[in-house]
Amino acid sequence: MGYKSTALQVMYTNRDGEEYEIDINSAIKSDPIVINDFDPRWSPEDNNLILSMAFSFNKPSGLFGYSGVTASTNKLAVGYTIASKTSGFQETCKIDSIPNQDSECIIEFEKIFHKGLLRGSFLIEFFIYLEEISIHLDGQAGIVGTHMTTDPLLTYQFIVDGSGSMFPIVEIDRPGGPLWNLDIQWSDPMVDTLDESSVILKLNSAHPRFNGIVDSRTYSDRYIMKEILIQVMTMIIQQALQIEGYDITDFEDAENGTIAKMIWYWVKSFNIRTSKSEFDAVSISNSIRMNEDKF
Repeated sequence: MGYKSTALQVMYTNRDGEEYEIDINSAIKSDPIVINDFDPRWSPEDNNLILSMAFSFNKPSGLFGYSGVTASTNKLAVGYTIASKTSGFQETCKIDSIPNQDSECIIEFEKIFHKGLLRGSFLIEFFIYLEEISIHLDGQAGIVGTHMTTDPLLTYQFIVDGSGSMFPIVEIDRPGGPLWNLDIQWSDPMVDTLDESSVILKLNSAHPRFNGIVDSRTYSDRYIMKEILIQVMTMIIQQALQIEGYDITDFEDAENGTIAKMIWYWVKSFNIRTSKSEFDAVSISNSIRMNEDKF
């Protein structure tokens, strides 16, 4: 008995109800999948996340009987476990039973994470397990729920709080215009929240590099997108602390979700020095680059 699986499909719905696919085919299987590296428009706060794939078993009857992993009258199933300490949840669910038959069996998986649910990272594992037992054969599993393989069928780890979700990103169509520009429209960073009414990164869909950076087609595209985000963070920090003259110590006690609190988090996380002698665009950007693993 052999099995194969389709590529994992990752999708989401935007605010207008339109579905977008996040192409993760270039991801290295052993590495965590940082969603914003593949689509900077996706945000765990504003968008859902839809995972889907299918498993195909060419002759599932080979799993049953004395030469298989369980008696012919028992039941096997494919399930998954999702665990996320940062999101505060773990669930183990059945996808579908595996029939004892000689013909091919296809089991389809779909999981929808509603917006606002995910934080940080999560791990998903797929496995075959003993669903029901009526006869226990020597040398075979005898406890319902036992995994029937030493290793999971597949494992994926997702990073959902990548740098692209730090501030709103919208698309504009401006032929001949720059690839991106930043609109800062807040009234008071201590009060205003980080949303489209206060800070917007605008990506120009008419620019020749737009499709590449959005789809993360090459290393160069991903590098350009990361540099854009670093420059945007630098401009936001400078606007508040240098141009408007706020003191970073005032931001520590700001409400969660405000611009001030986000800036305070950036300054602390990326070890940005705010003394006048060291506080300029170059030093801010370099500090972020040196600590980009904290994105």
